[in-house]
Formats: sequence, C-alpha cells, structure tokens
Amino acid sequence: MSATSSILNKTTLHNKKLTDYKLVAIDMDGTALNEKYQLNRRTIETIQKVEDNGLVILLATGRMLSAVTEHLNLLGTSGLVVSHNGALVKDVHKNQTYLHNKVLPEVVKTTLLLYEQFKFVLHFNIQDEVFVKHPSTVSKRYAEELGITLNYSSPSYLDIIENSTSILLMERKKVLEHVLMQVQATHPNEFDHVLIQDRKMFGCYNSYLIILLKEKLF
Repeated sequence: MSATSSILNKTTLHNKKLTDYKLVAIDMDGTALNEKYQLNRRTIETIQKVEDNGLVILLATGRMLSAVTEHLNLLGTSGLVVSHNGALVKDVHKNQTYLHNKVLPEVVKTTLLLYEQFKFVLHFNIQDEVFVKHPSTVSKRYAEELGITLNYSSPSYLDIIENSTSILLMERKKVLEHVLMQVQATHPNEFDHVLIQDRKMFGCYNSYLIILLKEKLF
C-alpha cells in the first residue's frame, strides 16, 4: 500500500468523512508514487474513489508539468497541478494558469556566473520545458527517472533571465553547498530552495545533491 492509499483510507478518523472535505492535495514522489516512480493500481483506484465522492484532486509536486502529465492521464482526475514546489499552479486539462512565479533575474544571473566557475549540471525549467546547459549522464538519468524530454537547444539569454520558473542544479554535495551559500549571501531572502539527496539516481547518498531554486513565495 502506498502512503497515499494509507492516508486516504484513514480519513474517517476523528469523526471525519470524505464528504467533509472539498479538495485533496497529493504529493507525488515518496507519497503517491512507488519506489519506481509509478502509480500502483491500488493508489489509482483509491484516488479515483475520492474524486467520485465529489472532492477535487490536486497534485502538488516539485516536478515540472511534463513529469506529471503521464500520471494525470492514468488517474483520469482533475488537471489541477501545483508544480515547481509552488511556483506554477495550472489546470493542465483547461490550459489555465492560476499562478506563475519566476526566479528573480538577478538570482538567475548569479547562478550562471557560478556555473562558469564550478560547471555543475544545470537545468532551466521554463514552464513545461527543461533546457539543459550541457549534456551529461546525470541529466540523462534524471530525465529517464521522471519520464521527461530534455531540450538541448539553448533559449535566448533574455528568455533564461526573465522566464525561468525554477532552476535545477546537480553536483557533488560539497560543491553545491558552497554554491548555495554564495547565492544566499548575494541574494538573502530573495529565493526559495529545495535540497534533494537521491540514492537511486546518483548511486551514493552522500555524493550528489540536487538544488531546486525558485522565487520566494512568502
């Protein structure tokens, strides 16, 4: 049983029923998805049952939209998605955007300058497209795990600076911790970040780190 199935099957606790709620927001990695980054049959049936009871299903994730579409199609539920850890809120089925916060241009410029110095793996997430600075085995593995397509054709410098929904950095832990400290020192309280250590993706838990930068929401 996935974490999602377990939680939703316990919603009658504390005298609460599904009909007492209007919306259910569901995390994906480590919650709705199993260890193979897939939805199992029981999870799909549980979520569909919840929606059949009149609740709106919303997927909330750090992923970009292209890494959510396949799962939405399997669920057959509402197209509401909070992606990029809150930077983009969109109804995928209606192609309606409710919120789109972008990384501040100065934060993007600083990241580019640090990239020239440290040469970490760098992805620019512009809405639903993932632009890669340079090809790498780490980027390829990342794309395979998420089921996304990487775009190796560089957008214009202005497009990167002004339209990055989020920025993904991948490199050895010590390198990215140093990079993060420099970005924070240059732009205190001007962005949010998420740190991810993934044993499966990089083979060694303490060697690699993923940092997702996005605009500060609060």
